[in-house]
Amino acid sequence: TKGSLKNSAPSTAEVFIGGCVGYIVGYNTNISNFTNYGPISLSKTAICKTTALGGVVGCVRQTTGNSITKCKNYGKLSKESYDSVEMLLYMGGIVGYAESANLTIGDDTADGVVNYGAIESNSKPKNIFLGGIIGGIYAVTTETIASVTNTIKNCKNDKDATISHDKWTNTNGGGMGGVLGCHSADKTITAVINIESCINNAIVKKIGQGIQGDFHVAGIAGSFYTPTNVTGNITSC
Repeated sequence: TKGSLKNSAPSTAEVFIGGCVGYIVGYNTNISNFTNYGPISLSKTAICKTTALGGVVGCVRQTTGNSITKCKNYGKLSKESYDSVEMLLYMGGIVGYAESANLTIGDDTADGVVNYGAIESNSKPKNIFLGGIIGGIYAVTTETIASVTNTIKNCKNDKDATISHDKWTNTNGGGMGGVLGCHSADKTITAVINIESCINNAIVKKIGQGIQGDFHVAGIAGSFYTPTNVTGNITSC
C-alpha cells in the first residue's frame, strides 16, 4: 500500500489498524511479500479496552499456526495526543498485538521482515507497549493445543525506525523494545517465546516524566515476563 490510514472517530470498543490487515482471527494464515509505504495514525479515541496499530497487521487473536514472512513497513505509526485513557495501547512496526498460539514472524531469510517506519505515541494510555517488530504478544492455548511456541526470527528494525512515547499522565506501566514491546502468558499454560537472529539499529526512548508504575525500555525486548511455566529465549541478536 502507498496511501495513508487515519482513524479519528471516537470508539468505546476495540480498535485494530494495519497496513495490510486490521484483524486476523483464524488458523494457518500466512501474510507474505507485503510492503506498506503509507503512514498509519490514530487520534481521538475514547475509552477503549485494547488499541493496536501495526505496519502490516493490527491484531492477531485467538489463533494458531499463523505466520508473517517477507514483509516490510516504511510507514510511520503514530498515536496522536488526545485526552483519552485507553486500557491497553500496542504499536508495532509489523504487528501491533498478538494474542496467539504458535505465531511465527520471519523465516530463515536474513532480514526477511524489516521495519523502516518510526513509531511515536503522544497519547495517555493506562498501559503502553511499543515494539519495532511487534508491540505485544500474549501466549494463549486452544482446545487442541496444550503448549505454545511463538517465534520472532531474522527480523530487523532499521536505524531510522525510532521508537518514542510522551504524555505520561495516566500511564501505569508498559514496555518498549527495538524488536518486542512485551511478552506475557497465562500462568496455566506451557509456553515458549523465541527471539532469534534479530537486529535493532534504532533508538528506543522514553520522553518526559510522570509514569505511575514500572516501565521497561530495551534494545530487543522491553518487558519479557516469564513465569515458571514459560521459557524465554533471545539468541544471536
